[in-house]
Amino acid sequence: MMSNNIINVALVGYGKMGTLFKQTIEQSHEFYLCGIVSKHHPDTLKSLHDLKVAPNIIIDFSNPEALVDTLEYALQNRIALIVGTTGYSDDFVNKLKEASLWIPVLLAPNTSFGVNFIAALLSHYSKQILENFDIEIIEKHHRLKKDAPSGTALLFKDHIIEANLPENNIEITHGRHGVSLRNNNEIGVHAIRGGTIVGEHTIILAGEDETIEITHKAQSKLLFVKGALMASKFMIKQKLGFFTMKDILQM
Repeated sequence: MMSNNIINVALVGYGKMGTLFKQTIEQSHEFYLCGIVSKHHPDTLKSLHDLKVAPNIIIDFSNPEALVDTLEYALQNRIALIVGTTGYSDDFVNKLKEASLWIPVLLAPNTSFGVNFIAALLSHYSKQILENFDIEIIEKHHRLKKDAPSGTALLFKDHIIEANLPENNIEITHGRHGVSLRNNNEIGVHAIRGGTIVGEHTIILAGEDETIEITHKAQSKLLFVKGALMASKFMIKQKLGFFTMKDILQM
């Protein structure tokens, strides 16, 4: 149970995001950081089992490999889980959905309001978009990001496609070279890596005699920290279930 309405948070992963989480929670009167888990950082716990204070929620911004242990611990202890990690497989998503029969699970490749607003917009108008435009999604991130394309680019792609299943037969193209014509049922998803770009995503809708571009630029990773902590307040009230940011933001 929460003490004095303080939410106990266990954080898995201690990169740049983890550092921002620690700073933000330590300045907060709503959250208490009961532990940070990272096998690669000397000043953190090596396992969730080393926690001295029971968490109300686990937030994982680590990597797909670490997620396995995180999910196991969350299930064993019936603790709500937020997955902000990207680069996981479809099989692991299915495992998260199975776990959601017992605990509340939030799968959130991007926790910003703006990104999820765009995703909701794409979903709502996906039929019109697919019928009238060629679609290209371009994402840019810092040179150290490992997975490509980004989870956010895939989120946008999925929102366009899933609203029209099973009628469509979309092909996904990652990059182009050589000589070939663009197919009518094709969505291009392209990744750029360089410098210290926090995150930039552009959806290009190219039609006859007109082009629409929708761009989201993250100017600080703090954006994602605030979104995840906001989501925590929702998740601790759930007994079980599989959720996305669409549920959190009621879009």
